[in-house]
This record gives sequence, C-alpha cells and structure tokens, in this order.
Amino acid sequence: MMEKLLEKKWFSRDNLLLLVLLGVLLFVIALPVKKEDSGKGQEKENAAAMLEELTASTQKVTAGSTEEYAAYLEEKLKKMLEAVRGLGEVEVMVTLESSEEKIVEKDMTAERSNTEEQDAAGGARTVNTSNTEYRTIYREDTGGDPFVVKTITPKVEGVLVVAEGAGKGNMAGEITQIIQALFGVEAHQYKL
Repeated sequence: MMEKLLEKKWFSRDNLLLLVLLGVLLFVIALPVKKEDSGKGQEKENAAAMLEELTASTQKVTAGSTEEYAAYLEEKLKKMLEAVRGLGEVEVMVTLESSEEKIVEKDMTAERSNTEEQDAAGGARTVNTSNTEYRTIYREDTGGDPFVVKTITPKVEGVLVVAEGAGKGNMAGEITQIIQALFGVEAHQYKL
C-alpha cells in the first residue's frame, strides 16, 4: 500500500512535466553552436598571432643602437598594420624615450661592527660601524666586459602612423587599439 502512494507521488503530472522540461533544457544546452565565420574573427586571430610574434622577437633584439631598435619596431608595426584588412600602404615612425639600459651583476661585501664601551666615570657609549662595498663582476670569456644580468629595452615615447584607408569606418579605432596594445602609449602619444 505504501509503495502505491510513493509511486503516485513520484509519477504525478507535475513531476513528469518537470522531468520533460529538464530533458529539453539539457538537450538545448548540449547542442553544438555553429560560430559565424566573419572576417573580423580571422583578423583578430591574425593580429593576436602577430602580437605574440612581435613580443617574442622584441625580446630577442639585444644588440644595436637605439635607432636600430626604433627601426625594428617601425618595421614590425608596419607589417602588422598592412595585414589589417582595409588598410593600404602604411608608413610608421616610432620615437623612444631613452636608450637601452643594462643592469650589471655586482658583488656586495658588507661589514658591520657594534662596540659598547664604558668609561671609569660610569658613562657608556655605543659605536656602530658599517661598511658596504660593491664590485662589478666581469666576464673573462668576452675580454673583460661586465656581466649583464638584464637589459631593459627603451620605452616607446610616441608613434606616428600614416595609412591609406585609415579614415574608412572604424579603421582609426582599430589602429589606435593596436598601438595601445603593443606599446602601452596613451592617446596623446600617437597620431594617425
């Protein structure tokens, strides 16, 4: 008798309706969704790939002058902007804030001494002495050049872009976003 009561409660009309709706909901969630293949998606993938390439290759540039580094950045940005659909010929100028900075390894020697003295009259004094010495470490295999721990590339100060087709649609906005993403410059530091 108890089983019949439990069966009737479980298989009531409301519970069956709820189970059917839950099944439909799970079916809708599990359906694969077809993405629309638009040109913008491909452009964003190309821009992301170029951004990764630029970041990786920028870290490889260590030798050369500031002018060579600026020319390198200009060439990479020009290639990236020419790959954007809707832009024609592109000219780029990049100015740098300073030259590269090299941080060399230093060996630090520190000496500290504390002396407490008392004189015959009952007075006490404490003498603290500290001496710190830094010595630059030099490489023997390169003829005595300092051992460079890290090289900091110059920061981009400004960017000028002249591009055919930059006035069409949202091209100026796209170029602006690319420059800001690559170089971290503010709006007043670049001109289209």
